[in-house]
Amino acid sequence: MAAVTTGHHLAQLGEWGYTTGNLSMRQRDLVRGIGVAVGTGRKFTEAELRNGTDLLSQLFEKAPELFSDLEEESGPQVMAKPSEQPEPITVELLKRMVAFGKREKCLKPHHHVLMRQIANGEKTLTPYHQNLMQSNLIKLKKLGFNV
Repeated sequence: MAAVTTGHHLAQLGEWGYTTGNLSMRQRDLVRGIGVAVGTGRKFTEAELRNGTDLLSQLFEKAPELFSDLEEESGPQVMAKPSEQPEPITVELLKRMVAFGKREKCLKPHHHVLMRQIANGEKTLTPYHQNLMQSNLIKLKKLGFNV
C-alpha cells in the first residue's frame, strides 16, 4: 500500500471502482479509509492492512493502468547496477527478512505483514509481490541485512 500514497491516486482508485462497478461499497469504504490514514498520518488499522494489500493486488491485476503514473511521480527508483543481478526472492530469504524486519522494526507494518504472509504461504509470490519484496530487501540491506 505504500506505493499508493497520494490522495489523488486513492481518489482515482475509488472513482474507477464506482464507475466500473468493480469495487463493492465495502471496498470503496476501505479505499476511503486508507486515504484518510494517509492524509492524516494515522497508522493503518489491522483491517486496512489485511484487506488493503489484497485489494491493491486485485486492482493491479484488473487495471494496471491505474498504477502506471506512480513510477514517474515517485522520483528516481533504486535500480541494480547492470553488473548486479537482483537477489532472487525465495521463501527462505523472506523468512530471514521477516525475522530481521521484526527485530529491527524498520519496515512499515503493512510491508512486514505482506512479507510474513508470503513467507508463511498464506499468499502467493506474484510478480507484483516479487517487486515489492525486492524493494523491502533493498531497505533491509541498507540497515545491515546480509543475504
